[in-house]
Parts: sequence; C-alpha cells; structure tokens
Amino acid sequence: MNQKSNKSSATDHSDELLFIDETPTIEPEISAPPWELLIVDDDESIHIVTKLVLDKFTFQGRAIAFHHAYSGIEAKQLLEQHQDIAIILLDVVMESDDSGLQLVKHIREVIKNPFVRIILRTGQPGLAPLKSVIVDYDINDYKEKDELTDQKLFATMISSLREYQHLMRLEDNRRALELNKIGLEKIIHATNTIFELQSLRTFAQGVLIQFESLSGLDIHSLYTQVNGFSAIQERRDFRILAGTGCYSKHLDKHAAKVLNETDLKRISNAVTSKSNSFESDYFVFQVQNSDGLAHVLYVHGDQASIKNVDKELLEIFNSNISVAFENLHLTQEIKLTQREIIYTLGEVTEARSHETGFHVKRVGEYARIIARSYGLTIDQANLIKIAAALHDVGKVGIPDAILNKPSQLTDTELELMKEHSTIGHRLLGKSKRVILKTAAAIAFQHHEHFDGTGYPQGLKGDEIEIFARITAISDVFDALSSDRIYRAAWDDEQIFNYIRQQSGKMFDPDIVDIFFETLPELLEIRTLFAD
Repeated sequence: MNQKSNKSSATDHSDELLFIDETPTIEPEISAPPWELLIVDDDESIHIVTKLVLDKFTFQGRAIAFHHAYSGIEAKQLLEQHQDIAIILLDVVMESDDSGLQLVKHIREVIKNPFVRIILRTGQPGLAPLKSVIVDYDINDYKEKDELTDQKLFATMISSLREYQHLMRLEDNRRALELNKIGLEKIIHATNTIFELQSLRTFAQGVLIQFESLSGLDIHSLYTQVNGFSAIQERRDFRILAGTGCYSKHLDKHAAKVLNETDLKRISNAVTSKSNSFESDYFVFQVQNSDGLAHVLYVHGDQASIKNVDKELLEIFNSNISVAFENLHLTQEIKLTQREIIYTLGEVTEARSHETGFHVKRVGEYARIIARSYGLTIDQANLIKIAAALHDVGKVGIPDAILNKPSQLTDTELELMKEHSTIGHRLLGKSKRVILKTAAAIAFQHHEHFDGTGYPQGLKGDEIEIFARITAISDVFDALSSDRIYRAAWDDEQIFNYIRQQSGKMFDPDIVDIFFETLPELLEIRTLFAD
C-alpha cells in the first residue's frame, strides 16, 4: 500500500506551507522575460499556496512564469516543452514513493540538464532521508515542507536563481569560445577556398559569427532585438551574403532593395570615408582591399543592447578581418588568373582547328551542369568547368594539315590524330595543381568509351574517371551542334538520337539520362555562347 495514501488527511498537515507574519521585500516589477518555475507535486493545495506566495516575486526585474505538473510523467513532458526552466520545486512521493527522485535522475542523466536548480520538498522525510538523497542525487536543496515558510521560500528562490544565472553565464562564455573558434575556422577556410561565391559567403558568415562572439551580443536572441548582416561590394551596391534577425531572409539581395535611406547613408559614409562608424544604436565596420573592393558589417538595434559593446576590441577584430579580406582577394586573383590562362590556352588550341573559343566555354558549362545533377559537389562542378577547357590541348602537337583537312582522314592520319589525348596528358600530367591534374585526366580519357572500345587505353565503365565521362558527352554534344571544316552541324533530333544510341557504348548510361534531364539548361547555354 502506498505510504502516501493519508497524505492529505485532516490530521496530517505536514504538506502544508506554514505562514508566519513575515513580509519579504518585493522588488519593483519591470517588463522583462520571466524566470521559469516548475512546481511538481500531486497535491493541488501546494500548487495554489506556492503560486500565492510567489505571485508578486521578482528578481532583477524579472517575474515568475509558473508551470504545474502533478506527477513525474507530466513533469517530463513539460521539461521537453520548456527547456529554459530555471527552478523545479519537486515533491518526492507522487505516483510512487520515489517518483521525484527518479525525475531527478531523468533530468541529470537522460535530458542531461545540469543547469536547472532542483529543490526537493517532502512532507514525509522518512521516505527520502536527507543524507542519502544529498549523496546519491544531484539536487541543489532539500526542504521539509513544514519548515518552508514564505520568507524561507523567498530566500531559497533568490539563492537558486543566482546559482542558475551564474551557471548560464558560464555556459554563455563556453558557447562564445566555441563560436569564436567556428568563426575563425570559417575565415581561415575562406582564404583557402577556390571558387569565388563560396569563399566570399564563407568569409561573410565567419565574420558575422566572430563578431557575435567578440561583441557579447546575442544577435540570434529574441530579446535583444539586434539585427546585422555581412555584405560584399558590387559596383555601387552591396550584396548581403550572411545575415541575422530581419536580414536572415535577404541573402543574396542587394542592400539598396532591403535597407531604408538612413541605413544606406550610414554604410555609404563609412565606405567613402574608409572609417568605422560606432554610435549608440548602430555601427558599421568596413574593410577594403588593395583594389578598393569593400566588405561591410552593419549591426543596429536597441541602445541597451549595443551600449556595452567593447569598441576597442571590435576595432582590433576589424583590423584582423582586413588582413583576412586582403588575403582572400589575393587568393582569388591568383585563381582567376589561372582560370584565364587555362581558358586562353584552350581557345588557342581550338583556333588552330578553326573552331571558336566558345566551344571550350560551352563544354565547360555543359560539364558543370551535368556534374551538379550527377551529384558532384559545387567545388567539383566548378573544377570540371575549368579543367574541361583543356580537353583537346594535345592538338597543339598535331600537324595543321591533319587538323584542318576538309575531307575524311586516312587510317594513318586518324592514328596520328588520336595521339592528341596522350600529348595532352603528357603536357599537363606533371603538374601538382588540382586543376591541371584534373585537366590531364580529362585530356587523356575523354575519348575512352564506356564499353571499352575507345582510346588510348581501352578503359571501360568506372575505370574512366567521372570527370572524363561527363566531358565526353559534353564535347560530343557541342561538336555535333557546330559546323566543322569537314561537315555541317547536325540538327537537334539527329544529335539526340545519336546520344541515345551511344548510351552504354560511347557514353555512361547514367550520364545520358542526366543529359536529357538537364537538356533545357544545356540548350540555354548553347544559345548564350553561340558562335
């Protein structure tokens, strides 16, 4: 029989809170988010009395928000719904003699919440002896109900909230350090990233996270009402690459379409004067690279949130960001120069065989689109776009008489023409650069056939690198779509029928399927870069 069956009897008043004529000092009420309090007890009167005592309680200008559970099961459900509960006033004996103690284990070991302050209240201390409970369970206070007067409850609440607040500050500091680490990693990663849009976006996100860490502002908080974005200059406007608050929905939009005139003027003045602007309700940090391209961080909000930000620390932060931004710019310049050289070399090669430079651009764009639909990453798709420009670079070693012969090649001439794959691999294969190594593989293998009948090695299936398989169909599609010295361009239906016929023979069947899935995009590219 449950030993709590007579808990609410007329003769047993052990569960009742005893009132003495004590009037606690109540702090003036201020509008602020409340402290969350969970009362767990199967006696309705305990809930009523506790709420009555604490109804006008405030601490640091914050009142109490009450949550009520009448069993351990109900308490678990409430804890799932409200993860910011600061204090639990917990009875021991409810649906079972140790319901409260089991709830403590659930909170600390299952939910893994070390922050909530748990105050054990019991009317039957014999069922939960103080010494064993304190040793065996992670609770923060233990009270018998007949000793918990309104004044003592008030004091317990104050001390518990101070402990809770201290723990949460420690956790905030830990999170700030973690955010700081993440922000630094993103910025460092940005300088090593090859492709422009991704590296700029990564840089912008890193700046925003790093700023939040250093400023002490919780820019994701519902209470501070702080909004901010990180943006890159594009001509006379700025493109938002990372944002929080009201700007989180405006990524990739231009600031002129998002901001009001006041905000735009603040940013414009800072960039024009090449200086940071720090006021009571906003600030603008700007950095510019050696070419005058600017990156801005704009944050605004209520004065109470911004006034305590350490301006000197953020100035140092901004100086470091300036160095990172310049390094990113220089890295991109190197990559862009490398890309232009590769495209130029590809165009020179095609010009020798009286083909336009648009051929290499189209093949690269086709390959990028197919690669993304195949499931390759953005980095890989951009890589094949550039590397595919050199798929026929080996033609520099083929005599003009063969390259530009208007009639069918002889068997001997055809064998010489096939040498361009090996020549291309020999020219590029010694490089340790990722782009040129990829280009070498494409040049060597883009004439291999899926069924093993291609050249120069007779590779088949997955033995052929995926970049080469994708470039192969892109090259054939563009070649058949264009006039050549030895034949006129085919019409589209002829081309599509040929590609279908070569599925599983010349081409990877999966890539043929993707070719037709992406055909509308491919045709747009063909029109955009028409000869």
